[in-house]
Amino acid sequence: MKSHNKYLLITCLISVLLVSCGEDFLDNPPVGAFTEDNYIKNVEELETILYSCYSILNTYYTYPGAYVNFGINLFVFGDVGSDDAEKGSSIGDDRDMYDISLSRQLSTNMWIDLLWRINYDLIGKCNLVIDKAKEVPISEEELETLENIVKEAKFLRAFGYYHLVTLYGDLPLVTYWLGDIDEMDFERSPASQVWKQIEQDLNDAADLPLRSQTEFGRASHGAVHALLGKVHMWQGDYEQAVNAYSAIIESAEYQLVDDYGLIHRYEGEYCSESILELSQEMNVDGGHMATVVGIFRMPREDPYGWGFDIPTQDLVDEFEQGDPRLLYTVNFIGDVFPAPWGAYTVVNASSATGYSARKAWIPWEEREFDSYPQASNWRYCRYAE
Repeated sequence: MKSHNKYLLITCLISVLLVSCGEDFLDNPPVGAFTEDNYIKNVEELETILYSCYSILNTYYTYPGAYVNFGINLFVFGDVGSDDAEKGSSIGDDRDMYDISLSRQLSTNMWIDLLWRINYDLIGKCNLVIDKAKEVPISEEELETLENIVKEAKFLRAFGYYHLVTLYGDLPLVTYWLGDIDEMDFERSPASQVWKQIEQDLNDAADLPLRSQTEFGRASHGAVHALLGKVHMWQGDYEQAVNAYSAIIESAEYQLVDDYGLIHRYEGEYCSESILELSQEMNVDGGHMATVVGIFRMPREDPYGWGFDIPTQDLVDEFEQGDPRLLYTVNFIGDVFPAPWGAYTVVNASSATGYSARKAWIPWEEREFDSYPQASNWRYCRYAE
């Protein structure tokens, strides 16, 4: 009987404790863990979130049978999806990319899904920066830094929506931080409304510092106006496009290089013709912030190459006879490059067109032989455009 009473008392005490704690106990915020709400307390921490926005453009997304990032998406839709390039590689490699090359892709296509994910991840993180900037306490000395952080976030948000609206048309338009995943149920907004938001963000960011006053790899005055010009071109507003591009020319920050091949070599990163590059580095804090984009596109017979993004005869025929740019655009059969064993001769044996992408070629002296990712920047926008 005493034993029964003892257990009854213990049970009652546990019940009282549970009732007294109730939902307050379950709803306590996590202790010792950073969340979006408790991390950003000053301008410096806000800037680290901005850095993470840029890093999304280098992040690799795992997918059944694939490991890809934004740069790969760009050549899939920009080259393979056009008349300039074929899919390449072997016949059975990447059926989804093959479908894009034939313009028969479905909504279930991996590359379409990944472009959606990458750009909405970017937009979501930019929304976080823009919203939290309104709450961060700042000193007078930090005001300009804070304003530029917001402008960069708006540029990147416009960058994300630009790549979405040009592919999808109407789509969900979200301009605030979604702290609750339950809110992720949106209707599509008209493309015209998306374009309007892109223009607003870019105009808000239009007075970012010039390239010479900006860290390499970050958005600048030139990058904003370059994207703004593209936005106006897409909508057929050519007068506004001229105005945007004129702002770049009048800034006197850029000039064409004499050697077209320099642009695509390691020594040409951040050259005078570069308006926006996606930075790639090896051995960053013991890891890598590098890309396999070059490896994807180098000749399949190369020890590292996978042979995607094969130039077509249609592209080659666009060059006038004697155009020096052709040499640095296309690898021809018989081209010779220095190699550790003496010389490597291009054979393009697996190329359906007989060509391979010279722009993607990484000289042996610049390769990281212990890793497929390579520290080769993606030249997103050049002055020549």
